[in-house]
Amino acid sequence: MSALSFGREHRVASAAERWAKPRATPGDTMVYVRIELWPKGDKREARLLQELTIANDGTGTVMSGNYVGALSHSTTYKGDGLEDPNDPPKEAVWKRGRVVAFPRRWSPTRLVAKMLAAMGEH
Repeated sequence: MSALSFGREHRVASAAERWAKPRATPGDTMVYVRIELWPKGDKREARLLQELTIANDGTGTVMSGNYVGALSHSTTYKGDGLEDPNDPPKEAVWKRGRVVAFPRRWSPTRLVAKMLAAMGEH
């Protein structure tokens, strides 16, 4: 059996296969959060503020996973006249974190919250 996901065909694993293998290849981004500023509510003028990526590190158990995260940060906007040459580029990782033994049945929103807390963003 196969299913279509994001334009790519893949085989749907049986329940036994899903529980027998890690849910992701270590390092695969599983959760992605993008925070934008929309000046005057105009989405077309969106400016990236931060990006958070969370990946399964492949060392968890069937019931809980271990995750690593990276948070990028931009304090200035290109072209706003406030650029500081000492600021890291927007793509640079600002903070890193790790969440251990996170219950797989919990909401990804909780994983994001725990990752931000692990990074000292609480």
